[in-house]
Amino acid sequence: MHQTSYSGHCRFIVADVDGTFISSDRQLIQENLESIRLAREAGIKFSFATGRYWRSLHPLAQRLGLRAPQIHDNGATLFDPVGQKVLDSITLDEETARFFFKGFRAAGFTPSICTPMDYFYAPPEGDTVISLHKHNEFPIKMESDEAVMDAHANNAVKVAAITESEFARIETTLATLEREAKRRGMRCSTVCTEQGIVAANMENINKMTGVDMACKFLGINREDVVAIGDGDNDTEMLEFCGLGIAMANATDKAKSVSSHVVASNNDAGFAQAIHLVLDGKL
Repeated sequence: MHQTSYSGHCRFIVADVDGTFISSDRQLIQENLESIRLAREAGIKFSFATGRYWRSLHPLAQRLGLRAPQIHDNGATLFDPVGQKVLDSITLDEETARFFFKGFRAAGFTPSICTPMDYFYAPPEGDTVISLHKHNEFPIKMESDEAVMDAHANNAVKVAAITESEFARIETTLATLEREAKRRGMRCSTVCTEQGIVAANMENINKMTGVDMACKFLGINREDVVAIGDGDNDTEMLEFCGLGIAMANATDKAKSVSSHVVASNNDAGFAQAIHLVLDGKL
């Protein structure tokens, strides 16, 4: 059940990208694009809150002319799209970043380290890179795992791995690594951002963290914020904000903490949510 009371006056909208704003075949829907324009014309600030990294989100933010801080790396980074600079970020400690990077590799997956600006990996390429390209993410290739870790483990906001097919095994790997990391006293949170995509962030980091950072930066109360999402990794954000709106294609967990459910991501449910907010029907 949704907990936060909505003020009835929306000042800020935050939304997931994959499974929410774009369709299942990763297409932009015109109604969704238009709804953001209408919201901004009404004086409402808009930000994406995504597991993607900045250079993947940048073309979309640029196309829409977004000026409010954007939330990425599953809530670990707050980025200024106008000044092109990191406003805030929460990193893993180096030992934990190295642990997950090595653990994903040992399990047969290609690991990546995400810093507040970039994504780095080392060969072999495998299906991880294919998956990243489908998400419009183009990580920087380095010569070896050691080179990636030596250069970027001390500034990692996220360590991730992706698979095209071994969905159950990658989730089992993530759970096993998390248990061992915590047994060793490492502070971390793990998440499956969508099927086949897993990541480790700093302890207690999620999209709610990023929304809270954005609210403080903008001077906006969470009761004045509307969140739209579909995944388990959206639940904290959906529950934190004044209104949490889940897509019809959302997980049961995301729906359970939301105030309302709209049409699916393939049926412009995002635009429906925006219009309901603008028309004062929620």
